[in-house]
Amino acid sequence: MVLYSIATLLALISVPTSFSSNGNPDLLPPPTTVVNALADTAAKRAFGAPITIDPATAVTVSAAMQDTAKFGQTVLVRGTITDVCMKKGCWLVVTDNAGTMRVTFKDYGFFVPKDSHERTVYLQGVVKREVIEEDVAKHYAEESKNGPKPEEITGPQSVITMVADGVMIVE
Repeated sequence: MVLYSIATLLALISVPTSFSSNGNPDLLPPPTTVVNALADTAAKRAFGAPITIDPATAVTVSAAMQDTAKFGQTVLVRGTITDVCMKKGCWLVVTDNAGTMRVTFKDYGFFVPKDSHERTVYLQGVVKREVIEEDVAKHYAEESKNGPKPEEITGPQSVITMVADGVMIVE
């Protein structure tokens, strides 16, 4: 687990105080809540590489999914965790209620706690569109707490995913 210094946390506090996500402020906590949580070292958990992108530039899940010009580039995405791999914590599903994206972790190099549901998360990584085979989609469904049933999945699935190299979960 990566521990942040007070100086790093103070650098992360530059989140703007205004908030809007498609006009619905209920989708994610207001930035002042995030700022307060990031300033409290007991209120966040970091995994993988340190977050190096300014949280003020974080985009919502749906914005990351729609901005195909940014596919293949490292971005910082903010959302709410709705599902986590129940076997190891080797993937998670994140949403902003307008978009949903599966996130895996770079080089299978770290995992997140399986009890991370309904937490705000900052994910630094690369977003891409890919096609996953039916057996892979069913495998994800078997490990899921909230996802579709494996028998409901048929054929290859076109999805937008992220491979994260750094994750910060805000309590």
